[in-house]
Amino acid sequence: MVVVPRLRPGLNLDHPVQWRTASPLWQQAATNNESLLNPAILRFTTDDFMEDFLTVATRSPDRLGEWRVQKETWRKPAPIPSVVSSTLAPAEDLDPELESQPLKLFQPAHQRYYLVTANLVCRIPGFPDRTLKTNNDEQVSFVVRRFLRPEPDAEQQEHALVNGAWQPLDIGEEQQLLPGEEQNPMFPTTYVGGNSYQRRLFAGLIPVGNREAYMTAERQTVASTSSLASVSDRNEERIEQLLTVLGMDVAEPWRAINRLKELENDKLLEAAIAGELNPSTDLDPLNQARDKLQLSSWYVLLDFARYLQRYLPQVWTQIQTNPDGSVPSSFPGRSLLLDLQDATFTPPPDNLPVTLENAQSQLLGDSAETDDTVTMAAALATIFAQEDMLEGQFASYKKGDTNWPTTLFLLCGRDVEKVVDSLRELIREALIEDPSALNQRIPLVPLSQKISATSQDDDYEEDQFVIRCVFQRPHCPPSLRPTVVSQPTVSFQMASYFDPDAPARPIRIPMPIDASPAGLRKFAKNTSFILSDSLSCQIDKAQSLTFGDLVLSVLPWPFRKGLNVKAGCNATGLAISKICTLSIPIITICALILLFIFVLLLDIIFKWVPYLIFCLPLPGLKAKESD
Repeated sequence: MVVVPRLRPGLNLDHPVQWRTASPLWQQAATNNESLLNPAILRFTTDDFMEDFLTVATRSPDRLGEWRVQKETWRKPAPIPSVVSSTLAPAEDLDPELESQPLKLFQPAHQRYYLVTANLVCRIPGFPDRTLKTNNDEQVSFVVRRFLRPEPDAEQQEHALVNGAWQPLDIGEEQQLLPGEEQNPMFPTTYVGGNSYQRRLFAGLIPVGNREAYMTAERQTVASTSSLASVSDRNEERIEQLLTVLGMDVAEPWRAINRLKELENDKLLEAAIAGELNPSTDLDPLNQARDKLQLSSWYVLLDFARYLQRYLPQVWTQIQTNPDGSVPSSFPGRSLLLDLQDATFTPPPDNLPVTLENAQSQLLGDSAETDDTVTMAAALATIFAQEDMLEGQFASYKKGDTNWPTTLFLLCGRDVEKVVDSLRELIREALIEDPSALNQRIPLVPLSQKISATSQDDDYEEDQFVIRCVFQRPHCPPSLRPTVVSQPTVSFQMASYFDPDAPARPIRIPMPIDASPAGLRKFAKNTSFILSDSLSCQIDKAQSLTFGDLVLSVLPWPFRKGLNVKAGCNATGLAISKICTLSIPIITICALILLFIFVLLLDIIFKWVPYLIFCLPLPGLKAKESD
C-alpha cells in the first residue's frame, strides 16, 4: 500500500521565488525597457550614506532611481541628488566621452559608497514580497563574481570566490551557489509603496575596498567539488612559500653582492685609468671594497645556513658533520650538496699585487683557484659556528680585525656565482625529496609573491565584476526548494586606491603660519622617539660630515676627497642610548621644503611639476600683522 502524505492547508509548493530589481524602480525600468530581474546598484557620495539611503527609501521611495550608479570621473562627476529635495532632479544625458568607458565603482576613500538593492518576491500576480522564515534559518545575501579567462585565448567566464580562490562556473550554471562561496550580508528596509502596500527591500554594501583581495586571489583552473585542496596542492603551495623566503633572505641579497662587486670593480678600474689609484701600491681602496663584500657575504652565508638548518635538516646535518665528505646517491638533497661542495673561493693573500692590465679581474680577489681552497659547504659550517660573533658586532668589518671570523669566503667568485643561478631549483628538488619542513611554521610571504603568482596581463584591463543576490533555505530539500540566485547586476570595475579617474576626498593639511624664529619657538617638542646606542653612534658619525665633505666626495680627481667619518662604534666603550623629541609642525615645514627641492630637481628630467601642485593666491593671510 502506498501512503500519500496530505499537505497542510495553505502550503503551496508551486509558488516559485525570484529576485527582482528594487520595487521603487519597477515603473522606471518598464518605461526604459530595462530588465526587471537584475538587482540595481545605488551610489552615495557622503559618509552618512546609510542615513541617506534609509531616509529616501522610507520617505520617498519613488526617488530611489536618482541614486542609481552612473559612469563618472573626477573631471565629470555624476549628478548628486539632494535628500531634502522633494522634487525629482531632471535627468542628465550621459557625456559622450564616458559612453565608451567601463562603469567603475570607487572606494570609500574616494567618498563613494555603493549598495546593491533587490526585492525577494513570489512569482504570482502582484509579486508580493517573500517573507523570510528566520526560525527556519532562511537568509539572504549577495555574492561577488568576476569574469576571467580560464585560459589565455579562451572567452571570459564567470568565476566565484570559493575559499579564497576564483573558481570557474560552467556555462549555464551561473545561477548556482557553489559550496564555500564567499557571501556578503544584506539588510531589509520596509517602506510603503505607491499602492499603499508595505514592501520590504533588501540592500547590501558592496565591498569595493576589498579590491586588492579580489585582484590577488588565486585561481582554480578546474572546478573542484571539495572545499579542501589536495595534499599535493598544499605541499606545492608551501614549497613556493619557502622558495619565496629563500629569495628574500638568501638569493636576492646574494645577487646584490654580485652587482656590488661589478660596481666596485668598475669604480676602482676607472680610478686606476684616471690616475687616481696606483693598483700596485695603493691597497686601501682595494681592501675597503673587498671588506665591504666580505661583510655582506658572511651575513648571507649565515642566513643561508639558518635556512638549511630549519627547512632541510638532513642536508644541514651532513654539512655540519662532514661538509666535504662523499654523499650517498639516495641522499635527499644530494644535488644541492654536491654543488655546495664544488663551489670554492680562494682567499686572497695579504698585499695582493695588482696591475692595471688585470685590475678588473683581481681587484676583489677573483683570482684563479689553487689547491688551498675553501668550499662553500665548509664555509657554511664555519660561519654558523661563529653566529654569536657575527650577531654581536657593533662596527663594520675592517681587514685585520680579530673580532670577526677568520674564514674568508666571498659570494662573488666564479664558481660561487653559478650556484645562485640554480639555487632555486636545487632547493625545490631538495624540499620535494625531504618534505619534513612542510609541516613546520612558514614565515609570512609578502603580497608581491601572491600577486606575481596569480596576475595575468589582462587582469587590470578586463577586471569585470557582477553581483548576484542569494536566497537560501538550508532546511529544505534542494530538489524541492533550491537556492535562489538572481540575475547579475550591470558589470563594473573596482577602482584602485590611486585610480586617476577617482574623485578625490578633500584633504587639508594645515601648515604653521608664522615661520619666524619667534613663531616657531611656540611649538612644543611633543613627539619622541628612542635611539639605541648603535643607531645613535651611526647618527653621530654622520653628524661629523659637512656639506663640503659631500661635495668633495663626488668631485673628479684631483679634487676628489673621500668621506672622513669618525671611527666605528666600539662595543667596549660607553654605550648611551637617547630619547629625542621634536616638533611635528617644524618637521612638516622641513619636509615641504625638501619636497620642493627634489621635485624641482627631478622636474629637469620628468617635467612633472605642472601635474603635482596647484597654488591659488590667498589675499589677506599674513604671518604677522604689520604695524
